[in-house]
Amino acid sequence: MAHDGDELVGCVVAVADGAAFWPGFARDEALRLAPVVARRALADHELRARLAQRLRLRPRRRRGRLAPPAVTPARLLSIGVREDRRGEGIAELLVDELCAAMRRDAIAHVGLSVRAENERALAFYERSGWERERSEPGAVYLRRATRG
Repeated sequence: MAHDGDELVGCVVAVADGAAFWPGFARDEALRLAPVVARRALADHELRARLAQRLRLRPRRRRGRLAPPAVTPARLLSIGVREDRRGEGIAELLVDELCAAMRRDAIAHVGLSVRAENERALAFYERSGWERERSEPGAVYLRRATRG
């Protein structure tokens, strides 16, 4: 988290193992989050299109279970900087601190996904040293080495 005195100005959320995180998260939070996702999907054409695309994709199976796509396990899930503080380098500092924390935990790379049409975010990540891992309709997957 980034603070200016007592005020929170930015935050980053990440997990060391996304594949292990998502099944438990879905199990524990599905009922609480379903109405939120439904409301957003009704209001957001891009989100509806992305969800429809994902439903059309055929996931690979591994030992009878659905397997997530092969991506970097450690994941940056969300990053946010207060709107009036954007452009001050706070996001870069948050990402650098995240990578340092992952490195201390012996994690060599961290990945993320971003909407393909989110040009501002893509430009930020690529400027900050992230490399494209792969793309699919509606999403771009990037990764960054945690080593300086």
